[in-house]
Amino acid sequence: MSTTPDSNDQIASHEYDLHAAQHAISREHNEPHDGFEPVPFWMTLCFAGLLSWGGWYVATYAGDYSSTVMDRPQPKVGNQGPAKPAIDYETAPVDELKKLGARVFNNCISCHQANGEGLPAQFPALNKSEWVVGEQSSPARLARILLYGLNGSITVKGKSYNGQMPAWGAQLKDEQIAAVLTYVRSNWENAADPIRPSVIAAARAKETGRQMTGAQSMTQITLLALPVEYSDPVAASAAPAAKADAKKDAPKKDAPKDMKK
Repeated sequence: MSTTPDSNDQIASHEYDLHAAQHAISREHNEPHDGFEPVPFWMTLCFAGLLSWGGWYVATYAGDYSSTVMDRPQPKVGNQGPAKPAIDYETAPVDELKKLGARVFNNCISCHQANGEGLPAQFPALNKSEWVVGEQSSPARLARILLYGLNGSITVKGKSYNGQMPAWGAQLKDEQIAAVLTYVRSNWENAADPIRPSVIAAARAKETGRQMTGAQSMTQITLLALPVEYSDPVAASAAPAAKADAKKDAPKKDAPKDMKK
């Protein structure tokens, strides 16, 4: 069968198109698909290096960490002997009061500072303050300052402070207030007798109608209206230690001049 020139040209054109299409297909990559691909060796080295560094860091800077540090103590069974009694701060040695007071005083450091010197023009000093150990100091006044707070201007060591001290009567127990007062009165350059919890309880009882939210805070005027020698009636059940401490804090009266020797 013979072919015409036109048909030959068409066949050649189709063959060219077929080769061009095959050439274009050969340039295409395979379609991507999900499946396992080997991890590059360099990435394996990086992971191994990170794990090694992490182990070294934890071992070096772990400090005293223990996996059981936060575990609750397991209940003991059997005869373990008598339980250790709670400390009675009414009769406990003064050192026990001071230990508790040192912990409670952490609430006061931001204002009065760890050295008891306060902050100039902001918060008064407790060290050698006349309200703590000086001529204006008395357990009854100090108990009220801690229980009900302090508001308005007050003069301490010749300087005037006009701020507000929060009331702690609702947050702290009587033994905590007594302890922190004892700590302050015996720390730094201060040296005064301790204050027992019964003294704080007596002040609470005396000021039953006064709010402990700061709305009825003490002021310098109300404190001065309370004589230095005044002491709140301590309950009859109070331990002798508290009564003895109160006697020490009470100012001594001069004997009559005509008293016979």
